Amino acid sequence: MTGCCAKGCSNRPEKGFKMHRFPRNPHRRKLWEEKVNQSHLDANCKPWFASPHAQICEVHFEGHHFEPHRVDGKRKLKYNAVPLIFGEKAQQVTLSGFRPILPIPVPMPELLPANTVPHDHAYSASATPQRMPVVFPGSDSKDSNLNADEQLHADDSDTQEDMATSDSLTADSTSDNLTKMRERIKTYQAKIHQLRREKGTILKKKNRLESSMLKMFRSDQIEALSRGGMRGIQWSKETMNMARRLWQMCGSNGYEFLLQQHYPLPSVRALQRAQEEQRASPELDEVVGTSRATLLPQEMFGSGFHN
Repeated sequence: MTGCCAKGCSNRPEKGFKMHRFPRNPHRRKLWEEKVNQSHLDANCKPWFASPHAQICEVHFEGHHFEPHRVDGKRKLKYNAVPLIFGEKAQQVTLSGFRPILPIPVPMPELLPANTVPHDHAYSASATPQRMPVVFPGSDSKDSNLNADEQLHADDSDTQEDMATSDSLTADSTSDNLTKMRERIKTYQAKIHQLRREKGTILKKKNRLESSMLKMFRSDQIEALSRGGMRGIQWSKETMNMARRLWQMCGSNGYEFLLQQHYPLPSVRALQRAQEEQRASPELDEVVGTSRATLLPQEMFGSGFHN
């Protein structure tokens, strides 16, 4: 049978050591190959890789790498076990020190009463006595070696089946996770596409609204609308002149009505202060003269244009 592939290790199943095949999972197999300490070049100057039938004995694994307290008494490796013991440390581990051999119990003869004489009729009827084989502890019989090999093969097959099952479950779980992730990515991509379209629509509406507001209002008026109040606004000269025209043409009542509707215009008090500062303005006299010619008598009286 194949012996241990670890460098400097000559343990074999015939010596009573249990062998473990390399895992089929590529990642775990590569990890085992690196830990086996055989990364040197072989005779053909090629890197060493574990063959399909490569095995490593149990002495290269630490105690916590085995499943504890098994009912069947077998020493099976855990799924994530990795060989770590090599070199002189591995050579110091013996079969008796690694897995002590328990003494074979010797059955005690049953004590019978003194007046009872046991008689085996089958033995008496036999013409030739049958010789029963006696196996002593430590004897190297061929049959015991064969039974030990069969047991090692059975344990190794169980380990391979367990590892193959674990690899299959891990692969299925990974495949399910990938499928779920792809579905989530598709959902997020569709959501992103929808949000981009909504963003484009909102930007178009915003641009149209800004263009329309610039046609109706000046920048200082737009600032007043964005603030939500008229206090503290530095009105431009153009806005003040336009507000004076509205005040003179609509009258105080009409102008106050526009302010109540939250039109971005200077207050009446601001217009009065500006009017006091520019009483001799030719532009204002021209506006006042034009307004008096177009207003009705009652509007002129209410707005203060009467003489």
